[in-house]
Amino acid sequence: MMSRLLGPLLACVMAGFALGSGGWARAQDFDARPRPSAEDRRRAVELFEQSRHALRSGDYEEARDMLLEAYRLFPQPALRVSLARAYDGLSDEAHAIEHYEAYLEEEPDAPDRGEIEGRLVELRAQAREEAGEPEPPPPPPPSGPDQTGPLVGYTLLGFGIAGLVGGGALAGVASSELGTATRASTTQLEAQAAYGRARDLGTVSVALLAGGGAVALGGLIVALVSGESSSPAEPPRGRARVSLGLGGLTVEGSF
Repeated sequence: MMSRLLGPLLACVMAGFALGSGGWARAQDFDARPRPSAEDRRRAVELFEQSRHALRSGDYEEARDMLLEAYRLFPQPALRVSLARAYDGLSDEAHAIEHYEAYLEEEPDAPDRGEIEGRLVELRAQAREEAGEPEPPPPPPPSGPDQTGPLVGYTLLGFGIAGLVGGGALAGVASSELGTATRASTTQLEAQAAYGRARDLGTVSVALLAGGGAVALGGLIVALVSGESSSPAEPPRGRARVSLGLGGLTVEGSF
């Protein structure tokens, strides 16, 4: 009985030992990955500070070499953008573009993104010119609010007001002509003709007043509704970002 139980027990113990050994080996592999030591970080910061003085003095080659060594010791986005500027000063467009793009990818909310994107446009144009490549087509212009709806609405409103004014004027003419013709008519035939003219003018004036009012009201509604739908969106709210760089903790924001 005991021998029958010992077999499965030993198998479980061996399996657990094997699994534990594998996990311990994987943990050792994970811990064995190179990490920047305190000395490496200190040396990287020192090289970074020296490279800033070299960049300011125009010694781009020395700055590039110091920054490459600093990035090898302690990879940071701040070193990327400084490397790009060193390569830019050396007229090495390919490497400058590479490091500028990598910096923007690693720092999507970089405060100097606009400046760097503008420089990237210039560097890419220079690289295409040196390679003899044609210029890419310009991007389409930004689409602003659609003003077609309000324009149509106000046009209809104008036509409607014109109809109202014309209908009112005809109504006045019809009334005046009816009174004048009635007083001046000497025979029944002349009176009937005067009444007929006045009736026709009155019919036209009523049609103009009704149609002009409907068109004016419709144009006003179209203008108001289209004006609301084409109003610009509310500007984005402010934001803040906290990042850890070579110099310590940094807080950036826009409001």
